[in-house]
Amino acid sequence: SPIRQAIRQIANLTIGGAFDLIHESADKEYADLVETKIYDWHKVFDVRGDPYYWQANLRNWIAAIIRDGDVGILLTESADGFPMVQTIPAHRIKCTDEDDRIEGGEFDGAIICNGVILSDIGRPIGYRVYNSSDDSFIDYSASDLMLWFDPEWSDQHRGIPRLASSIPDCQDIKQIRDYIKLAIKAES
Repeated sequence: SPIRQAIRQIANLTIGGAFDLIHESADKEYADLVETKIYDWHKVFDVRGDPYYWQANLRNWIAAIIRDGDVGILLTESADGFPMVQTIPAHRIKCTDEDDRIEGGEFDGAIICNGVILSDIGRPIGYRVYNSSDDSFIDYSASDLMLWFDPEWSDQHRGIPRLASSIPDCQDIKQIRDYIKLAIKAES
């Protein structure tokens, strides 16, 4: 669809080659070593493996912010301690309608709103993530899970999809196209 292609193009243009590491050390040998190590990590840093390398994830995260409003990035590690990340889609960061305070665990008594666990002053201190495999929730500390979004006001805790404001226009365009197709069919 044209909208999907537009999102992809924005993500591609946003990332480009801007996030390629270039080490500026005076020690060329050290700079080459650092660049090689980071480049090698970029190929294997996602828990899902190939094809989720560094540039692909950056594009997907930008697209998620545009399409879904936000995206979670869980800092984790492999069984042998190798640093990795896991993408948490926006629809998995949530809570039940009955939840307004956490009961038990690390965040006992904390406010929860739309999957964001808040301190008494409204600072995000954690996130509640839905696990569909066993219909449960896991709470992660904000130091382990980062929620990326583009805030529009000071106390916003979740992102708003950029596409939301264009939905009525897209519906109008679709309706016009449908009417034009009907008119062409009626005239033929």
